[in-house]
Amino acid sequence: MAEAGRGERALAASPLQRSFERAARRRVAVLAYHGVAPEHAEAFEAQLRWLAANRTPLAPQRALEVLEAGHPPPGATLVTFDDGDPTVASVAAPLLARHGIGAIAFVNPAVIGTDSPQWWDEVVDLLAAGGRSARIDAAGVHGPDRVVAWCKRLDDADRHAVIDDLRASATAPAPPRPQLTPDDLRALTDAGVAIGNHGLTHALLDRCDDATLRREVLDAHERLTGWLGDEPTAFAYPNGNGDPRAHAVLAGAGYRAAFAFDHHLSDGPAPDRWAVSRLRVNAWTPPVRFRLIMSGLHPALLATRARLRPG
Repeated sequence: MAEAGRGERALAASPLQRSFERAARRRVAVLAYHGVAPEHAEAFEAQLRWLAANRTPLAPQRALEVLEAGHPPPGATLVTFDDGDPTVASVAAPLLARHGIGAIAFVNPAVIGTDSPQWWDEVVDLLAAGGRSARIDAAGVHGPDRVVAWCKRLDDADRHAVIDDLRASATAPAPPRPQLTPDDLRALTDAGVAIGNHGLTHALLDRCDDATLRREVLDAHERLTGWLGDEPTAFAYPNGNGDPRAHAVLAGAGYRAAFAFDHHLSDGPAPDRWAVSRLRVNAWTPPVRFRLIMSGLHPALLATRARLRPG
């Protein structure tokens, strides 16, 4: 398990942390995880124990009701997962069930039931196999993480063009990565983990034209409904990139809330349901830092640091 630094331990024992904790209990904390690797299961379960003892974990439908109507119970908390990592089913779900905590898993239907990697994993694999793109060279971007971050800033069509370049020039295709299956999604639902829409292919909606945006939302919605028998009612913006054009599409399809990825507590007892803030956490987040995140102090300090950063 990772350990917090001396500064974080001092903050956790400070009056400032206690003040933030009191304020946080009047807001909704939505946690945004990704996967839970087997080696991090113990740390993740410790987080769940802390939530069960110190917060009010909400079942998915109850959480959506609270976000629509306001008036959350003290310490209201919702657990969510993005991208449909298979460990959500194999590792996280049994631990959530053990502690009676529900969750929402936001998935990308284009990869469900396949061995296809998510597009950013494919970019990394293709670069490792010698893939090149004149567009990347012209931008002067180096290193897989920086290339992926740069791709996220491109218009959707340009991002696809870069990936096509990499596929054409790599010495080998990206290796297979088994994904969740429709049966897994149904089993998660039965275990108390609701399935939410995360876009068809994880395209960044604010980089898409109108037709692509609608397809990303509605084709994903149709596939999930077909697999599950019920329509999804929660959406999480891929990469957290919200777009006002999506609001009408989501409302027309019957969605009740859409979630950001901004590392903040909710804005109050009744937040904007089309831009619900979430706290970024990992299964391996150290306990001290986890409590700083839950209070809102960690996000506040990061936001202050960003505002003070030169340039």
